[in-house]
This record gives sequence, structure tokens and C-alpha cells, in this order.
Amino acid sequence: MNILRVIFLVIHIISAGLWIAQFPVSLILDRVRRTLAPEALTAFRVTQGQVLSGLGQMGGMGILVSGFGLIWADGWGLFNLTAPTPSWLVLKQVFYVIAFGIVGALVIPGQAQMRKAAATVAQGNPPADILAIENRAIMASHVVNLIVLINIILAVWKPFIG
Repeated sequence: MNILRVIFLVIHIISAGLWIAQFPVSLILDRVRRTLAPEALTAFRVTQGQVLSGLGQMGGMGILVSGFGLIWADGWGLFNLTAPTPSWLVLKQVFYVIAFGIVGALVIPGQAQMRKAAATVAQGNPPADILAIENRAIMASHVVNLIVLINIILAVWKPFIG
């Protein structure tokens, strides 16, 4: 095993850990949020979004960069288009694209709107429409966490599919 593959693999594993850490951190922060006084909720929601977003950004970009490095080091291809690629890896790549699409379409815009609302709502709960956007972003984030978990299982299990 060459040294570059080992380096990319270590970065990949650490990045996956950061990304999947969103799930338990999100559950913990959701429980904490339920205990807060109304005047603290908006600031907490913004902070919660920043913490979870930071984990996702570091983990997601680390997975992307190290994943390309691992593909190159192993001589595999991207989506089985550029070189022969195991089916489990093609499936992981498809799931990764889906997860990034969900993040880009739902999570990031929801967080941006929540930060915008926080600037206008100094205390108390934000308006119902902002809460609906936030809830959609949280649900989308949970779906992404499930996809990440599936990808981690595929990475460890490496099943023969087709």
C-alpha cells in the first residue's frame, strides 16, 4: 500500500467521522433547544446551524478531496465512466451526489434564511414561516445523515452488487 493511499484513507476516515458526527450532535442540540427560554431560541438556532454546518462542510469537503485521491491511488474511476469501478463504490458516489444535492437545495438555503431571520428577530421565536423552513432544513439534514451512514456501511462492508 503506497503512502499516498494511506494518507488519503486517513483523511477520508476522519472526514467521514466529522460528517456523521452531525447526527448525534444534532440530536443533542435539539434536546437542549427544547429546554431553552423563548428569548434564547433564535440565537441558539443560529449557533446550532453554524456548528452542524461546520461539521458538514469539513467532513463533506474532506470526503470529496480524499475520495478523489483514493480513486486515483486505487486506479478506479468515477461513476464507472473513466475506469472500471466496483459497484459498491459507484453506489457510494451516487449517494454522495444525492446528499450534496439535498444540502445545496434545502439545508444551506434554510440556514441562510434562519440567519436572516435572526437579524430581524432580536428575541423570542421567529415567525412560523421561518420555523417551517428551519424544520425542512433539519429534516433534510437528517436524510443526509442517513445517506452518510449508508455510505459508511458500504465502505466497511463493500458488498458485491451486480
